[in-house]
Amino acid sequence: MPIMLEKLYDAFIAAKVPDDKARAAAVESAEMRDQIVDVRSQINDVKSTLRLHSWMLATNTALVLLLLGLALRPAHSQQAQSTFTDRSGHFAGSSITHGPKTDFYDARGRYQGTTTQQGTPSNPLGNVNGSDPFGRARR
Repeated sequence: MPIMLEKLYDAFIAAKVPDDKARAAAVESAEMRDQIVDVRSQINDVKSTLRLHSWMLATNTALVLLLLGLALRPAHSQQAQSTFTDRSGHFAGSSITHGPKTDFYDARGRYQGTTTQQGTPSNPLGNVNGSDPFGRARR
């Protein structure tokens, strides 16, 4: 038996609409109501999917920006660590080189000093005249 809206049916009867037409209109209105509920359910499904896709897009955008930032960041100078031993082969200290600067540490890890290398691989003398390194010719 088809579902109909009784209040609508009663309203049609009160308005002197023939019984068969009032019944058909009430049943059709009930079917339309069911279709509206189905459409609302589908709209909610689409909203949920769009919400999920928005999060996925935001996550992917953040990851791409992170990777792009990592790829485009300036290269840091290479760090090199060396260790020193005494004549017996026991650990005597270490050095850490980062860029032109080298820090020295004793066997207990205490800082002992720093040295700086002049120049670069492409300019090893560091703008020092190799034939007159102490500038004595200018006198």
